[in-house]
Amino acid sequence: MSGSYICRRIWIMVAAIFGLFYNESLEEYFVKRIWSVEHSSGQVAEKLYNVLGISPVVSEILFQRGYRRPEEAIEFLRPTLLNLHSPFSFCDMSLAVDRLSYALKHQEKVLVYGDYDK
Repeated sequence: MSGSYICRRIWIMVAAIFGLFYNESLEEYFVKRIWSVEHSSGQVAEKLYNVLGISPVVSEILFQRGYRRPEEAIEFLRPTLLNLHSPFSFCDMSLAVDRLSYALKHQEKVLVYGDYDK
């Protein structure tokens, strides 16, 4: 059996299972949900477009994210270190700092694991 045959069979099974749960075809489901965005009144997004010299699409996205004033949009688009929140606003940050200080003083190995969500 060829790879395309198997892929086609899997696609048919996924579409059939999907139809059982959602009462619509896969195509209808995704076509209705892709790029459904509320549009602004136009005035605010147009102001962002004119003042910042950005594309109308980007100004519309900024409007959708809640940026109404050019100053807010500039702060978002061109962040500086002064705009960052204090790392001590994280829960238990002082405990983490104390533990890292202890590890440094006692020459322990440290593994730092990070997860980026937003």
